[in-house]
Amino acid sequence: MFKNVGGTLKTFAKILNVVAWVELAAGVIIELATGFEFVGAFIGGGLVAAGGAFIMAVCLYAFGQITDDVHRMSTGDEGEKPMDDEIPEI
Repeated sequence: MFKNVGGTLKTFAKILNVVAWVELAAGVIIELATGFEFVGAFIGGGLVAAGGAFIMAVCLYAFGQITDDVHRMSTGDEGEKPMDDEIPEI
């Protein structure tokens, strides 16, 4: 159940992002089909919901990446070696 938690969080974030874009596209299509009768409701609800879902998806993806990194550090799996942090002498 708790294997690959970071990957699961990142996958869920990707799905949430797709849902936000579909919601935004559906709102635009509805507005175009109704002749912009519900512009206030669309701007008030649809954009805020899609924007909020996008922000949540970015935060969730970042948390999944952090979880993956911490797990990799705790197991000793180096994966890709990071760049050297040493500052050269000038």
